[in-house]
Amino acid sequence: MDSQLMSKADPEWQAQLLANYSSHIFVSKVTQGPDTSSADLMQTVIESSLAILASRAEISDLKSHNAMLLQAIGYRQKWMRNERESLDCL
Repeated sequence: MDSQLMSKADPEWQAQLLANYSSHIFVSKVTQGPDTSSADLMQTVIESSLAILASRAEISDLKSHNAMLLQAIGYRQKWMRNERESLDCL
């Protein structure tokens, strides 16, 4: 770690760093202890994997929907320009 960076009082660098950081933390419902089986832990891993896949699918759907909306905005803007030009000609 850069000691000069850490000594700066300005929190801007911290905000920039956090803006680029993302994570998900999964906590097992199963308490690890002497009676925890490997099947219980495997079930937790499977549930976590399914949650990640569901999140990725949702993100993909949202990106697709966003692209569709942006395209619709583009069409409407073009239509409005054409209408303005038509009105200007009158």
